[in-house]
Amino acid sequence: MSKAASEGARHLTPKVVMEVLAKLGVERVNDLDQAQRRKFVAKVKQLVDELPEQREAPADDGGTS
Repeated sequence: MSKAASEGARHLTPKVVMEVLAKLGVERVNDLDQAQRRKFVAKVKQLVDELPEQREAPADDGGTS
């Protein structure tokens, strides 16, 4: 469960993860019951999947072109 929270925080922000927890009525991941854990993981996955793909910036050629 902590892994899901940290993965979510890495891709989202800790604030967003905390908002998901608050909507489930808890302050910490350890406070989630089994049903809430499934909802938490599903919501974090949904939010991560909705993020726009990060594209790599073009390489800087040092101004030689």
